[in-house]
Amino acid sequence: MGDVLLTTPLLRQLRAAYPHARIDMAVDIRFADIVRHNPHVDTVLAYSRSLSAGDLSALKASLCFSLPRKRYSFIVDLQRNRHSRRIRRRMGGALYRMHKARLKKLALVHLKKNLYGHAAPIAERYRATVSELRVDDDGQGLELWLPDEESSGVYPPSARANDGSRRRIAVAPGAHHATKRWLPERFAEAASALALEQQADVVLLGGEADRGVCAEVLGAMAPGLHVVDASGSTSVFDTARLLDTCDVLLTNDTGVMHIAAARRVPVVAVFGSTVTEFGFAPYRVPHRIAEVALPCRPCTHIGRSRCPRGHFNCMKLVGAQAVVQAARELARE
Repeated sequence: MGDVLLTTPLLRQLRAAYPHARIDMAVDIRFADIVRHNPHVDTVLAYSRSLSAGDLSALKASLCFSLPRKRYSFIVDLQRNRHSRRIRRRMGGALYRMHKARLKKLALVHLKKNLYGHAAPIAERYRATVSELRVDDDGQGLELWLPDEESSGVYPPSARANDGSRRRIAVAPGAHHATKRWLPERFAEAASALALEQQADVVLLGGEADRGVCAEVLGAMAPGLHVVDASGSTSVFDTARLLDTCDVLLTNDTGVMHIAAARRVPVVAVFGSTVTEFGFAPYRVPHRIAEVALPCRPCTHIGRSRCPRGHFNCMKLVGAQAVVQAARELARE
């Protein structure tokens, strides 16, 4: 999800550079809604990795049929893996492939040597992929267009959509990988402290797989607070609409963090087994990163099912007070 959201600045910048071009995007069917209503995209090719060769060929043929010479002028491959090669084969002319800096990634994970220098965000690395096309940085952030916004053409979202009577704190305690999940009781402690001092409500966010961890957070919240458990959502639009009513998001390094960035919601993110040098910090939105410096970090660039050293100190040593203080700083700003 985060990878797809981080492509949206490039889509907008390509449209600005080539306003009359046809811009199509191939995206995993699970994340197609992220760009389905994006006005900078003409056609979304939503594909499944299990799609047969014949079905994929038919989909590609239907896209190319109306093109001059039935080929794209340019193909931009931002994933550069076997799935992207399968999709782009025999579809276009000039090919631009993202430089994934695999050696730098491996050096940081396995040797703890930072060869990145200035850690450019992934969204800017995507734009660098098409530097020959003279695509300018417009200084704007991510986008996640809702269906009604596509018709109105108005973006980014306006100020918070609640009535202003009470603040709302969003909490997203889930993550696909276990080593990217801060402790549920710490989320509850931080959210409770902020809700009490700011007289705020709390909204728990997550997908179907996050129901359990959201229930743990709910059970550990201070008594008397108004908490809405909105976990179990299967719609990225529903999550975005809920975030639009919130003043800050407390989260792990996960997809909801990037949804909040796209909806211009300030973020406090807890990073454990991963680090910001990989380029996945909240992009162009007010944010703070809560983390501790350890010689074993990072142990991965995507996350693990368990701590390889067994202590999980990258998350256990991040106290709730650090997240509370970060949220206070964002509120003052």
